[in-house]
Amino acid sequence: MSESPVFVDHNQISVALTTYNGQDHIKEQLYSILNQTLTPYEIVICDDNSTDDTVIIIENIAKSYNQIKLFVNKQNLGINFNFQKAISLCNGEYIALSDQDDIWAPEKLMIQLASILEFEDINGRALLSAHDFSVISSEGKLQLNSIYKHRILGIKPNNTLLFANNYWGCTMMFNKALKKLILPFPSEIHTHDHWITLNAFCFGQIIQIEETLIKYRRHGKNYSPFENNPLPSLLVRIPKYFIGTFKKDYYQSEIIQLKAFYSKHEKTINFKLKKDIKSIVNLSNKINLWRKITFTIIYRLKKNRKRVLQTIYHHD
Repeated sequence: MSESPVFVDHNQISVALTTYNGQDHIKEQLYSILNQTLTPYEIVICDDNSTDDTVIIIENIAKSYNQIKLFVNKQNLGINFNFQKAISLCNGEYIALSDQDDIWAPEKLMIQLASILEFEDINGRALLSAHDFSVISSEGKLQLNSIYKHRILGIKPNNTLLFANNYWGCTMMFNKALKKLILPFPSEIHTHDHWITLNAFCFGQIIQIEETLIKYRRHGKNYSPFENNPLPSLLVRIPKYFIGTFKKDYYQSEIIQLKAFYSKHEKTINFKLKKDIKSIVNLSNKINLWRKITFTIIYRLKKNRKRVLQTIYHHD
C-alpha cells in the first residue's frame, strides 16, 4: 500500500451482534469488542429471546458502557433475520458483524476500516471487507491457526460465489452502500453471510484481508459448526464429496436464494451476470448427479474471468 489511509471518526463504526443462549462466552466476546484500538460508536445487540442468563450479563456490562444498545426479541427470529434486525438498527457508516462467542484481536476494527477506506471512491461502491481467522475450542485451546491457508480461498473461480460462499459473517465489515443493497433480506435467504457476499460480488468489491483477526470458537452450539476434525484427510473428504452427490436437494437452497437475488436486482444486473445467474438457476430442474457434475466441472474448475472483484489487502 502506498500511504496510510486517513481514518474517519470512530463514531462512524457500528457493530451488529446477535445472541441466543450465549451466556458461556458473551462476556469475553463483548469485552474484546469494547477494548478495540478503534472503539466503535455503538454495539447493537439483538437477542433472539434467550432462555439463559445472556441478557442479564449484557445488561450488567451495559451499565458501564453507553455504546451498548440491547434489543430483546419477543419471539425467535432465527439467525438470518436476527442479523437483519441488528444491521437495520445500526446507524454507522460502516458495520461490522459479530457472533456471540468469538474473541476479537484488538486491532480488528482498525485494520478492517483501513481496508475499506483504501478502496472507497466518489461513486460510493458497495464494499465488503473479510479476514482470516483462527479456530479455538470451547475452552479456548487453539485448533487451527488459519482457515484461509487450509480452505485455500481464491482458488475457485469468482462466479462460484453466485452459489457457494467463501466468507464468514463473523469476519465481515461493510459500508452503507452495501447495507442498502442487502436490506431487506428475502424470505428465501439461505444464509445471511452468503447473501451479503452475493450482493458485494455482483455490485461492488470484496476485500480479502489475510491476517487472522478473530478467534472463532468451535463448539456444539455453533450455527455453522466445523467438523470434529478441522483438517480431514483426503481419505475422508473424497468419499464425502461423492456421497454429497446423492444429498437431497443438492444446492437447491443456494439456487433459490440466487433466484430471489435475481428477482430483486434484475433491472440493474449486467447482461453477462444475468446469463451466469440464469444458467445456475436453471440447474434446479436437473437431477442431483447432473447438478453435481455441472457445478464441479463448469463452475468450480473453469478459469477465473478477467473481472476480478476480490482484492487482497495487506496491512502494514
